[in-house]
Amino acid sequence: MMPILQVGPAAIPTAALVLLIGFWIAWSLAERTAKVEGVSANQISNLILIVFASGIIGARIGYAVNHPIAFSQNIWSLFSLRPSMLDIGSGLLIAFMAGVIFLNRTRLPIWSVLDALTPPAGIMAMAISLANFASGSTYGIPTTVPWSITLWGADRHPVQLYAFVLFLVIFLLTYPWKNQPSLSSGVRFCTFTAFTSFAIIIADTFRGDSHLLIGNLRTSHVLALSMLVASVIFLIRYRKKENDD
Repeated sequence: MMPILQVGPAAIPTAALVLLIGFWIAWSLAERTAKVEGVSANQISNLILIVFASGIIGARIGYAVNHPIAFSQNIWSLFSLRPSMLDIGSGLLIAFMAGVIFLNRTRLPIWSVLDALTPPAGIMAMAISLANFASGSTYGIPTTVPWSITLWGADRHPVQLYAFVLFLVIFLLTYPWKNQPSLSSGVRFCTFTAFTSFAIIIADTFRGDSHLLIGNLRTSHVLALSMLVASVIFLIRYRKKENDD
C-alpha cells in the first residue's frame, strides 16, 4: 500500500492521483468511442464532465451531511483531495440525476451514449481498483494463500487486484476493436454490465469490509445479481428479436 506519494516537498494522495489519471484516459477514450457509436464527441465530453463533477460534489456533500464533525473544525476540508471523504452512494445518485437531466435536454440516443461510455467505464473501474489498492480500501478477508498482502494487521486476499484483473479482461472483451462486427445499440453496454456484475459477485466474495446479509451473501451481491439478471434479459430479448428478423 502506498497512500501518499512524496514528490519533493509535496505529499500527493496516491489514490486521488490514480483516479485523476484514470479519468483523463477514460475521457480521451470516450471521444474515440463516441465516433464509433455515431454520437457527438463534444456532447459525450460535456456529459462526462457534468456527471463527474456532479458525482464528486454530491459525494462530498453526502459525506459532510453524514459526518459533519469532520468539517466542524476546518470548513476548508470540504475541498480536500482525500477519496475517503466521499460518500459513494450520494455521489452515484447525484451523478445519475445529472446524467438523466443532460440526456433529456440534449435528446441524445441513450443506448448509443451508453455504448460509447462502456470502454471509459471499464477504464474507471480499473482505476478505482488500483486506487483502492493504494489506499487500502475495500480490503480482503484474512487468508493464508501465498499471494496474500499484509494490511490492517493481517494477511489478506488482494481483492483490489482481483477486481483489477477481472475488469481488465472485461475491458478487452467489450472494447470496439477494429474489424469487429457492428452491434445493435445497447448490446455492448449490457454485455459489459453483465460481465461487470458477475465480476463484482466473484471479487466481493473475498472482501472483508462489505456488509453481510445472510451467511456470505453481501449487499453488493444482491445489487450485482439484479444488474446481471436485467442485462441478461435484455440480451436474450435482443437475440430473440434478431432471430425473428
